[in-house]
Amino acid sequence: MCLNYFDSAYPKINCMHLTRHISLYKQMKRLLSDALFMLDEESKSELARFVRLRQHPSGAFNNRAGEADLYYSLFGFWLVETLKEKRQLEALKHYVAAEKIGENDGFIQTCCRVLLRRELKVSPLSRVRAFFTLVKAYRKEREAINLSYRGFVLALTIDRFFPLLGILRYIGKRLLKRTVIDENSPCSERAARLVLQTLAGEHTEEGSQAVLALFDGENGFKAFHQTPTGDMLSTAVALFALRYSRTDLRLIAPECLQFIQNQFYGGAFLSGDGDPTADVEYTFYGLLALGALAD
Repeated sequence: MCLNYFDSAYPKINCMHLTRHISLYKQMKRLLSDALFMLDEESKSELARFVRLRQHPSGAFNNRAGEADLYYSLFGFWLVETLKEKRQLEALKHYVAAEKIGENDGFIQTCCRVLLRRELKVSPLSRVRAFFTLVKAYRKEREAINLSYRGFVLALTIDRFFPLLGILRYIGKRLLKRTVIDENSPCSERAARLVLQTLAGEHTEEGSQAVLALFDGENGFKAFHQTPTGDMLSTAVALFALRYSRTDLRLIAPECLQFIQNQFYGGAFLSGDGDPTADVEYTFYGLLALGALAD
């Protein structure tokens, strides 16, 4: 994979590129677009081909078992929307319209369905109904693990309906009271809490240092201190959170870029931890990580 815009080993990072008045959800999507512009034409073509091949005949996107999956379909949606693949979007819309709502859906699945229906304009819920649907689903799992990550997903999804800093700040403050990070917390939890701290308008130095503590040089970010190497998911969420909190990324950018490049294979981004399986979820994370380092 060849990258555009970088003519030296130390690219210029403009951490003010993301402004606070732009919604969290829109910021994430803009980073995906920024990443696409960083790829050369051959890599873009390989990426588009990979994504097309991962779409199930039903219009959904395949999970790792090759089955239609709502969770993977959300990542597939973000990819095909960024690539402007209209035929794939239309096929996905048919799947979402026909997909049955489960009575025992978990919180993450509820977020996926609400977002897909909203974005694809398939019988979308009203803003008020969507808000209460999401909060109800979140409260059902409020004692579950990964609470700060679920809080981040809640804030991200609600932000699609109410992109107002005041609402997000209120949500961030409430969620932070229920989340605790310690030395055993995974990178995804630390990154999620850093985003919530930023949303709440709190000081983020301690939060950013907690995320940076899992930086593993040329191996990206590790999930845990004891993990032998970094992975793409941890690297993506860490860079996104650090970028959103306006942490200076210049010192870690070269090694992160090298790690991201090393995981691009056959039009997809691999998990980075040695697993050769390619899927749309990690390809999304690869683009997000790349976009977080865009100038």
